Amino acid sequence: MVGAFSDRLGALKPHEEGGLVVRGPFGKWIYDGSVPHAVLVAGGTGVTPFRAMCLLKRDMGLAGRITVCSSAKTAADELYRDERPQWAKAGVSLHPRYTREGGARWTAGDVIAAAADPEATYFLCGPNKMVQELREGLEALGVPPEKVRTEKWGDYTDLF
Repeated sequence: MVGAFSDRLGALKPHEEGGLVVRGPFGKWIYDGSVPHAVLVAGGTGVTPFRAMCLLKRDMGLAGRITVCSSAKTAADELYRDERPQWAKAGVSLHPRYTREGGARWTAGDVIAAAADPEATYFLCGPNKMVQELREGLEALGVPPEKVRTEKWGDYTDLF
């Protein structure tokens, strides 16, 4: 059952006066359009936080560029595949790889080539091993450490 507050909350429209005020997120691992080119590199379910970033770009019409380099075991395992055409229409450059369908795993050199931008900021999200290897590889190829932001979990080495 929906109450009066839920009805009122559900009726709010983005960017209209008298709406809800929300602050944050706070931290370094966010995309708010202030980064001129965000390269989002995901292994498996690591694409989940990037979905919000792509939807923000689409819904807010943010000027910054987004490049998504994602991997999944197969095309059928690719998360949000039904939404990805909308991301592309909003200007998001998509580069999927399918590791169980003969696709190679992402390397730092591959990610830099997909970005095609020496000023890009890299967001890495996925299994520990993938994130660590990509971070080290990007830095070894001259990407400044402050241009590499990470989020990682577990040790699921078969995901990237």
